[in-house]
Amino acid sequence: MRLTRGEYWLLETVVQEYCPLCFLNPEAYDTPDGIELMFNKPGHGLSGLDLIETLSRLSAGGTLMSEVLHGVVHGKTIELERSPQVGEGQAVEVVLRPIAPPEHWGEGLRRCAGALADDPEIDGILEDIRRERKMAKFREIVE
Repeated sequence: MRLTRGEYWLLETVVQEYCPLCFLNPEAYDTPDGIELMFNKPGHGLSGLDLIETLSRLSAGGTLMSEVLHGVVHGKTIELERSPQVGEGQAVEVVLRPIAPPEHWGEGLRRCAGALADDPEIDGILEDIRRERKMAKFREIVE
């Protein structure tokens, strides 16, 4: 398989470095050399439209494939939410990123609620704030 300069650049950079696709569009940068500065090497030389066509071609040909699945680890086994879209017995690379459990509404507030409990000055500060609010004079809005 013979690759163009742009295809090779994409496979070398994106697949190896796991960069977000939005970083690849040369039209997203303020300066013509923005992509070169971002990746610290000469750019892929593709326009935005050529980039889309090249990525589509690589994906359709099976050269570029990525699938994100969620699962649960059980020792050396990972139970996936669904079957992956690769053939049985296909070797794959697995990158693990722990997912934080979803927080219930108000959990962050509950964690922070006691943060100032040991501050000896907090009662005075809160009292000053309360007093200033009561003394505040608001002007009437004229319609």
